[in-house]
Amino acid sequence: AECGISQPAFSARIKKLELDLGVPLVERGNRYQGLTPEGEIALKWARQMLDAADVIHISEIADIAVAEPLKTVHAGDKVQVKVLRVDPKRQRIGLSMRQVDQPDA
Repeated sequence: AECGISQPAFSARIKKLELDLGVPLVERGNRYQGLTPEGEIALKWARQMLDAADVIHISEIADIAVAEPLKTVHAGDKVQVKVLRVDPKRQRIGLSMRQVDQPDA
């Protein structure tokens, strides 16, 4: 499959992910041998997250109105959010970055 990055860059990202997670994701040898059981779980989770990405809505990015969210957050940013609402009918999840430190009512 085509990833849009070189094989060495891809391998480096996998190794970093393994370090971050604290588990091996890929069986290593002279050639690619497959995913470890943890790798299979991580792949399943990643696919679920990608499937869910279009249902997530962040309505509260900052304490003030943000006209252009892409000037406030960027791909790769790590942020904390609080789940505000789950709307099964519309298949959406409302999140807030602003309310993370506020106690529940």
